[in-house]
Amino acid sequence: MNEDAFLIFLKHFIRHTNCSTDHPVLLLLDKHESHISLKSVTIAKENGVIMLTLPPHTSHRLQPLDKTVYGPLKTYYNRAMDGWMRSHPGRTVSIYEVSELVKQTFLSAMSPTNITSGFRATGIYPFNRDIFPEEDYAPSMVTDRANPEDEPSATADLPGEEPSTSAAAHLPGPSHEPTHVTADPDPGEPPATLTNSEHLSKESSTTNDEAEDGLEKTHSREKERAEKKKRSGNKKGALKGSKPTKPKKKVLSSSSEESDFPIPLSDATHYESSDVQSDDDDGDKDLSAGDLVIVKFA
Repeated sequence: MNEDAFLIFLKHFIRHTNCSTDHPVLLLLDKHESHISLKSVTIAKENGVIMLTLPPHTSHRLQPLDKTVYGPLKTYYNRAMDGWMRSHPGRTVSIYEVSELVKQTFLSAMSPTNITSGFRATGIYPFNRDIFPEEDYAPSMVTDRANPEDEPSATADLPGEEPSTSAAAHLPGPSHEPTHVTADPDPGEPPATLTNSEHLSKESSTTNDEAEDGLEKTHSREKERAEKKKRSGNKKGALKGSKPTKPKKKVLSSSSEESDFPIPLSDATHYESSDVQSDDDDGDKDLSAGDLVIVKFA
């Protein structure tokens, strides 16, 4: 439908209803842009046609065609299409066959019974204000909310003081940028915000500075053992054909650049075994550069 096609329909409607300014008629329409053009409104006003548009999003309840006419029209058209395809196997329906099929089904759907039933089912005629039950209005309750500007303030200001906003407005919002934690934070400052990955990897450590100190001790211990191995000339693990030792696992926080897969310290409890050397026990298992160790923090 467009403006030119609706203008042709409107002239056809005026000719067959014999309407005039002395004998006006009411024409119900939806709010399609083709129905409210300037030419159509002018011709309707000159010939006594009062055009009333339905509210938006209500045509499925208030339009008689949608209620009792279009449904039977689709049913009869599908039946006619099935019959044509059975009679013409292997052929494709063209626009010429479609017009013929619609002609056959139009008279069956546009019966006086269906048309009058549509006006009665929508409560237009006979007029019935209570045709729709309360549950039909339930979807509109989703947007039926009070205006927040009209609601009173949650906190009342004391007389003689300037209006104050709520305390929640001054709270800092969540930070979307990662914050780097220093090794020695200022005791007077609040703890820095951690990102999700940093929070997961450090949830078992008490303070950030203890974790950093533990990492520094680990690196220095590894360097000392590597130098000791070079001085003693220990050839363990260097000879070809020797049995490779099982690499130890190392748990680091996400702030270390050497850890590609940060593991929370709380998840490393099942790695505790006799293979892990204590801090004060050098043991006879020397480590070389690149080995992995498990570090447990209190």
